Amino acid sequence: MTKTNHHIALPRRLPPFFGAMLVGFWMLSVPATLMTGHAQSAPTTAVAGLLPGERLVPVTPAQRLDKAGNAWQFEEHGAISRVGNSLLNNGMNLNINNRQFYTQQPMANADGEWVLVDQNSVQQGLQIVRRIKLLEDVGVVRYVDVFTNLTSNGLGFQVNYKNNTSNNFQSVMSDQGNSGVTELSARESGVIVTPSSSQSTRAFRYGLSSPKSLVKPAIVYQNRYAFEFQYSLQVPAGGSVALLTAVRQVPVPRGFQRKDLVTLFRPALPDRLLSGLPAALRSLVVNVKTGGTSGPESLLGGIDTAALGVERGRRDVLAISGDTRLVGDALGGGIRIEGEYGAADIPFAQIAAIEGANLGKRDAARVFLRTGEIFSGQVVSDGLQFQMASGGKVDLDLPSLDRLVLAEKEGDGDWSRDGAEALVETHSGDRIALSNASGVTFQGMSPWGKAEFPLSDLVWLAPVEDEPVGYIAELADGTRTFLFLGGGKLATTTKWFGPREIELSAVKSIVTRLALERYQQRKGAVGTTPAPAVPPLDSPQTTYANLTGGQRIVGPVQNETFTVLTQGGKVSVKPEEIRRLVNLVQEDATGGATLAEPNFRIELWGGGVISGPLEETSIAFRKRGLTWNAPIGDVVELVNPQPTVAEGVRQEIARLVRQLGAEEWQVREEATRGLEGYGYLARALLLAELGTSTDPEVRRRIERILERLEE
Repeated sequence: MTKTNHHIALPRRLPPFFGAMLVGFWMLSVPATLMTGHAQSAPTTAVAGLLPGERLVPVTPAQRLDKAGNAWQFEEHGAISRVGNSLLNNGMNLNINNRQFYTQQPMANADGEWVLVDQNSVQQGLQIVRRIKLLEDVGVVRYVDVFTNLTSNGLGFQVNYKNNTSNNFQSVMSDQGNSGVTELSARESGVIVTPSSSQSTRAFRYGLSSPKSLVKPAIVYQNRYAFEFQYSLQVPAGGSVALLTAVRQVPVPRGFQRKDLVTLFRPALPDRLLSGLPAALRSLVVNVKTGGTSGPESLLGGIDTAALGVERGRRDVLAISGDTRLVGDALGGGIRIEGEYGAADIPFAQIAAIEGANLGKRDAARVFLRTGEIFSGQVVSDGLQFQMASGGKVDLDLPSLDRLVLAEKEGDGDWSRDGAEALVETHSGDRIALSNASGVTFQGMSPWGKAEFPLSDLVWLAPVEDEPVGYIAELADGTRTFLFLGGGKLATTTKWFGPREIELSAVKSIVTRLALERYQQRKGAVGTTPAPAVPPLDSPQTTYANLTGGQRIVGPVQNETFTVLTQGGKVSVKPEEIRRLVNLVQEDATGGATLAEPNFRIELWGGGVISGPLEETSIAFRKRGLTWNAPIGDVVELVNPQPTVAEGVRQEIARLVRQLGAEEWQVREEATRGLEGYGYLARALLLAELGTSTDPEVRRRIERILERLEE
């Protein structure tokens, strides 16, 4: 059984300078024929799997087509049902411990994504939110199933995705060309199921995990009419995890050459689809290795004694080689450690665990502090004893000590409580809290240009996985970029060793107070602990671009215009006119290779959409006085969260808002139509009026206009 945990959201690994990649990020609209009833906002109490402010409406199952002409039909509980001569009778039918998932009423948001909720009916103490979205451009159905443990104990269960075929299926083959697989190897991410020769001409491709994920399904066959994907999950008390899977209809391959399979599988790769999820959902996904980096989550999650093989609890534990464990109380006056950063005297009350030299089996001892810091070196102590629960007492000699793990206490793991500004982890495994580090400045190179920023602008810094050099850094404004640091030292002050300089080449990871606050906010989203008011990472309030590899640049655009090469000619728009620019991954109807030239859709604040290739080869951003140039093919989407409204337009909108309360019905109607014509440009003034107006007629009209904006 694979154990999973709640992780901090980390970007996927694939910097542009390690390989070219285009990432699709698609938006769908709910057809008017599917929208019935009244919209409901996401509950004010945070529910894992539901997004803050998300407006949901009841939805009635109806057949839909993707851009390749494939028909899709969904049952009320989210399973795929048969259309025509489809291979599948029933697919992706969610079961928990072989009990069927049901929901009373399927709902949908403005993006056309189904949101299904169940609590306790499948398994006591388990809440399930099932999110299903048809990505029409690439013919992929994306499933995000979020599982929340509502109990005070850990919860283990099996997730089954059951599939039944209309006749015998011909074969099941992995994306690496292996047939009849019952589990996915380290290089495999999914399977393709083909029909027999007398059946449909369409095969079904399933994306089940990222290649390097530790959470992969078993594949179980029942004759040749049924198969299922089985995941074993463990969810901690009050925690949430999610599975991201995908299904795609493709023409039955004429052959199974590996390069052909790669083309067929590419759009439905879970790690490729991960970037299209909000961070609140991305951080829960456990079957996609959110790669690229390692380190930050362990620095934020408290005292890291997992490597000691002893679980911390209410009593102290003395571990003596093998499986010998003594339970009782450790007694001592303190210890002295001498290591790379000098010597320090540490009171015993500050210690969470000690890993001794174990009769010379280890080169150095390690001391784990209750703040989450870790120091290695030579350790001495006078009068350290262990009082066993049975009454016996043992004198402890640190050179021969194996492991001593002390009981948990309230406040453990908070390295910031003494005013520390950051926690640094070195490649040797030490963790040191830094104070008085406001003068520290980092310099290096990003994929987009020179980078320079102070420690106060940093959220976290972590190494790029599987690469000998390089980091990924997230900044306070939401910028997230791969980074090569220049040489130098961190000159700072530590509580235990005083002023110190740490070589940057020795640094593995850094987290700051802001990272800790945001981590606590995410924990509060699924628990009962109040969370600090920290701006969510997903919502920068200024212009930003999401880029390949999970990277993001936040900052003003320097391009004067963008020119779209439409079929009718060139159309130029200014950056401030753009609400959202999306890089579309286009494929032909047979599932062929991606077009070499990226295609874009530009949604304008004033209404309207422009589609086609861009004449520009890059987008220039201003970052702390420097210019960053992002190649246009690396841009997933460009977003302006707030419109730029000219003063004359603002005055006209204000005039129309005032006329919503006019005595004449015709004036009120014309004002309503005029405001609807301004679209998002009127949104800010409408919200302001809605917050102050006491006129029921005015409030009703504003609410109607705002609802239409969200459709």
